[in-house]
Amino acid sequence: MGLVLSGSGALFTLLCSVGIILAIPGVIVSAIGWSKSRSSGFKNGVALAGIIVGGAAAALSLISLIVFGLNMRDLTG
Repeated sequence: MGLVLSGSGALFTLLCSVGIILAIPGVIVSAIGWSKSRSSGFKNGVALAGIIVGGAAAALSLISLIVFGLNMRDLTG
């Protein structure tokens, strides 16, 4: 579930707020899954991938939000 949310956030990085809204819960869910599987003694590559993809998607969404905001400020004067 975390990888799906993170991946959806990555798809919507250009829609600034939608990417962040999907990526951050994806990172949280993936981190919980990774923590629980690690405490059980199992490796969970899917949860780790969800953390990585979600973090990258959130960062790119934040960057696009900043760039879009700066461009809108320049256009409005």
